[in-house]
Amino acid sequence: MADRKHQSFLDSLSDLERSSLLERSEIRTFQSGEILIVEGSVGDSMFVIANGKLDVSRGDLNLAHLSDGSVVGEMALLDPAPRSASVIATSAGKAYELERNTFITMLDAGDPNALALLRLLTGTVCARLGRVNKMVQDEVVKPEPESGFKGLWKRIRSAL
Repeated sequence: MADRKHQSFLDSLSDLERSSLLERSEIRTFQSGEILIVEGSVGDSMFVIANGKLDVSRGDLNLAHLSDGSVVGEMALLDPAPRSASVIATSAGKAYELERNTFITMLDAGDPNALALLRLLTGTVCARLGRVNKMVQDEVVKPEPESGFKGLWKRIRSAL
């Protein structure tokens, strides 16, 4: 999820798909320090950052720094589970907020723009899952000597 040079989420859509998404979204402005998503809360929308910067965290762990063109909260369109992380603005900005009910209505109507968005969301979720799997593999399956379980075990043994 880390912020890096990449194609914007919106740029991944055709002009028609992008227009359809933005027409159905609410514009949400935010200020630095504003909380957009609270971990554990009911999730019913996703945000596409038009401009500004956001931090994503779970507890005290910072998961990502996001900026223009990034998407956050996308799982809420696919799964009504509680939010898995908190999102706080680190600058003023603007985002487009798409609600799950709007997205479901589009899918039910067979809207081809909703299907394009679904493909893009699925790709985004799969990419993030791949990064998480790599992190788990690096820290648990193939840990460096001072990280993960081996590092913890070494620190415990040295404390005894």
